[in-house]
Amino acid sequence: MGVVPIIVVALLAYMILSLFGVRISDWPFIFLVAAVIVAVKWKTIAQTFDYLFTKYPAQPIAPTPGGPAPTFHHQNEAQAARAIKGKLDADTEIAEATMQLERARMLLGEAEREAEEERERSPGASV
Repeated sequence: MGVVPIIVVALLAYMILSLFGVRISDWPFIFLVAAVIVAVKWKTIAQTFDYLFTKYPAQPIAPTPGGPAPTFHHQNEAQAARAIKGKLDADTEIAEATMQLERARMLLGEAEREAEEERERSPGASV
């Protein structure tokens, strides 16, 4: 971070705080309050930053023009693709098993009809 953004942020903070009646002489108190909050909640703050920036980084707002997407984007898409592939494989197996079952039922029905016709054709068949 360069010097210019720091100056701009400081001026914006000064303007916002001055809107609420905070004078420059009050800033050490504000800094002290912020330091106490950080000292008390340091572990929570560290866990939050660890989660936000390492475990689940934010997705980019727009794809980088002309360049590859960030690695985490590819990893998330790969995980989603693997999950979808697993679901599609399971659905395919179910559909194939259903087709085999229907084919077997159809063949059984045809065999029963042929057997019934054969019984009707044979004159000496006893039931």
